[in-house]
Parts: sequence; structure tokens; C-alpha cells
Amino acid sequence: MMQALEARGRTVELPFNPAKQQYGYMISVFCDPEGGEPQWVLTSGDGNRITTNWTMQQSDIQLIQTVIESQCTGKEIDEVITQR
Repeated sequence: MMQALEARGRTVELPFNPAKQQYGYMISVFCDPEGGEPQWVLTSGDGNRITTNWTMQQSDIQLIQTVIESQCTGKEIDEVITQR
């Protein structure tokens, strides 16, 4: 998010591939130059097919991290929160 704040008006992307999964993920964040909450998008795919898993406007990094972890591990969000 820090990079997106510094580059307002441009999307910052971070690809990652969780262990033991056949496909990768991409988290993208966009901070509007006019202000407001950052726009997050999580996509996944194998290179041939890309799926948008969710889109969220949120500045709470801890919440974004929890939702990503839940998505990648297949656990319910409540379960991820109680493990922290």
C-alpha cells in the first residue's frame, strides 16, 4: 500500500504463489489521486485463465492480509482471525 500511496493514480501489483498450489495469485492496489479508500483486487490463475477472487475498498492492511490468507489457505476468515 505504501508504494500505491507514493504512486497515486497507478496500480501496484504483487504476484505470489502459495506453497503447494498449482496456480498463482496477484494482489493489486490502486490509490485514487483524489483520495478515498484504496481499491484492492485479488486475482488467481494458471497463466491461461485469470479469475477475480474479490475486490475491496479498504485501508485496514491487517484486514486485507487476513482476507488474503483466508483465500489462499481455504480457511474461513473467522478461523484465520482466531489463529492470530
